[in-house]
Amino acid sequence: MDRRDYLGEAKKKLDLAERLLDMGFYEEACYFSYRSGIYSIIPLLEDSGESFIYPSILYNLHGYDVPYEVLHSARILDAYSLSHRYPASLPDVTDSHFDREMAEEAIRSAKIIMGFVKERLG
Repeated sequence: MDRRDYLGEAKKKLDLAERLLDMGFYEEACYFSYRSGIYSIIPLLEDSGESFIYPSILYNLHGYDVPYEVLHSARILDAYSLSHRYPASLPDVTDSHFDREMAEEAIRSAKIIMGFVKERLG
């Protein structure tokens, strides 16, 4: 896949997150925002000759000159991946644990990361 494909997938995940937000599916909106962030950083890694190693946006950005806002966004999104990757890590978590503000924050974070990557890659 070339970088446009990954960024295209990132945009699809972000669009889906926005639709899920509008439908009131906040947990899923958070998760698809995280997926958008993951797809966004892959071209950056490949452009540097690195591979996607670990399903953590923050971990994969280690070693890059990244503004605080992007690192903070990566932390936010990584937190939303846990309940999907490790369901037992957050016992009794249901959609009621997620709210609109969290989903909006996740979507903003995904947009920040995507914007950073696009700017970095030119």
